[in-house]
Amino acid sequence: MGRGTFLDKDAVRDLSGDYYFLITNVAPPGYLFAYRKYTYTGRGLWRGYERVLPKYGVHNLASSPQEFRWEPCYGASFPVLMRSRVRDHMRPEDAFDRLLRNERKSHLSGVLFSLLEGLPSLKLGVTGSILLGIEHSDSDLDLVVYGRKGAEDFMAQFTGREPDPQWIVETSENYNLPLDAVKSIYDRRVRGVHRGVRYSFLFVREEVEKYCEQVCESRGEVRTSGELEGDVEALFYPSRALMGGYTVISYEGIFSTVMYGRRRVKVRGVLMSCDGERRVVIGAREVRGYVLPV
Repeated sequence: MGRGTFLDKDAVRDLSGDYYFLITNVAPPGYLFAYRKYTYTGRGLWRGYERVLPKYGVHNLASSPQEFRWEPCYGASFPVLMRSRVRDHMRPEDAFDRLLRNERKSHLSGVLFSLLEGLPSLKLGVTGSILLGIEHSDSDLDLVVYGRKGAEDFMAQFTGREPDPQWIVETSENYNLPLDAVKSIYDRRVRGVHRGVRYSFLFVREEVEKYCEQVCESRGEVRTSGELEGDVEALFYPSRALMGGYTVISYEGIFSTVMYGRRRVKVRGVLMSCDGERRVVIGAREVRGYVLPV
């Protein structure tokens, strides 16, 4: 038996057989913050499954055909799945252990363990299609690093493999950002290519977060610049960092590494007032936003 709690990057299968992935470690009462990613049609590349969400990003997720719920505490709508509809819960660390013990066969296993050579001792998981067991010949490797110390050790000691220029082009097109802007936020430690396979490293807190700790209200679009400082919280989802009198929170994962550390940035997002705390939220429906170095 694995852990009973739900964490970011976990997967669940609903009663209809569709696969969802969790976003954030927040545990609302009776439901999950999760987006629908795969549905079975018999025609898809993923062993008959097709992607419901062909491209990442909040702006794409907003039009996904699934249930959304308005969350007054966050001043935003989130994709949700009722817990009563969850049939199976898949944990990335369990899937990694099965690959490690060779209990589960995958053509990606050799690339995965070669990618990890030289890394410090970490608590790891695999997410994405390999977690579900529906990976195909061109699938990516999506790995999860758990915990604050693990995230910091990884960023300090892993230098990355080959760069992934395809990610830069795709992200520029998907987020409508100039190529130079995407190059400035690219970090091959977390996205790259190894032995011809694209990889990503994602970071997850090990603690469940409380639901609805603050009540937030939108104050409209804001653009600002200044020195941003982010510790390991910038690597988790959503990313969090401080800039002057603001807490910057990004629901767009592409900005996580540029929020880690200290640098001067320009920011566009939605200004939220959360019980007196001023937040700039990146990834709202009404304003896509960005965090870019200057």
